[in-house]
Amino acid sequence: MLYKLLKFCDKIPPYKAIYSNRIAKEAAIVSDFPNELSIETINLCNAKCTICAHPDMKRAKGKMETDLAKSLIDQAAMAKVGKLFLSGFGEPLLDKRLPEFIARARHQGIENLSIVTNGYLLTPETAFTIIDAGITEIIISMDGFTAETYENIRLGLKFDKVADNIKQLPGLKNRALANISISCVDLIHNHNERKQAYDLFGRCVDGIYFRQAQGWTGRFGRQEAGYSPHFEPNTIPCRYLWDSASVYIDGKVPACCLDYEAEGVLGDASRDSLSDIWRGERFKYYRQGHLANHKDKLSPCAKCGYYSVWW
Repeated sequence: MLYKLLKFCDKIPPYKAIYSNRIAKEAAIVSDFPNELSIETINLCNAKCTICAHPDMKRAKGKMETDLAKSLIDQAAMAKVGKLFLSGFGEPLLDKRLPEFIARARHQGIENLSIVTNGYLLTPETAFTIIDAGITEIIISMDGFTAETYENIRLGLKFDKVADNIKQLPGLKNRALANISISCVDLIHNHNERKQAYDLFGRCVDGIYFRQAQGWTGRFGRQEAGYSPHFEPNTIPCRYLWDSASVYIDGKVPACCLDYEAEGVLGDASRDSLSDIWRGERFKYYRQGHLANHKDKLSPCAKCGYYSVWW
């Protein structure tokens, strides 16, 4: 609803002027470090989801070097990052080093520490281990609330196993130490399953959220989405370039988390500090391109319809 309202307001000249001034004011300030950082310690996955670009991803798959991961965590802690995701374009629970990385981040004072997981490996034992290590947020991606819908979208996973893992969460002794939520992409196939979602898991997690489908920089169209603004090119600068950064397994820093093939590499964290990359010439070039409405000259931005909200 918010996106629909903003799209409508964009056509009203007084609002458009106010919003443009807001964006200009916010974009004039570039912090010394991203507010949110995602470290892709692993990009292997145990699923082949139909709405995900991972099955067709051509960049190398594997794990980040341990020393690099630790260095990035240390840099984030030193910069007092607002939020750190220890996950990227893969399934983070496949990385056996995850509890060690979580503990390192928490020991150094990072307060908001999150992962995004498909939940298939989130057994009570694993959940207890990562919560005990210090994770503060677990987001479970789940795009169907019947076995048929779920398994037709999340190929390779079984609905009953994920559902059982979620239903056992309330019994964890350390459950209250982390916020656990379910995130569902709003699709034609699951649009009518919201009631099932709350009936099944409403008492097991802290929240259930339905979000707009992404086009993954032009890979997907709107044929599967119930509604999504993220398939329509627009003239609003992408806030990601001012707010968040990702580091992939080889240290490459892409234009944003949607740049799954790292088409727009803005730095290499295996050679340079994240702060230098964030304040560097490549990020500056992309920011200026967005402000000048020259997304069509930037890769992969030219293919992306992501609609940023600057309020």
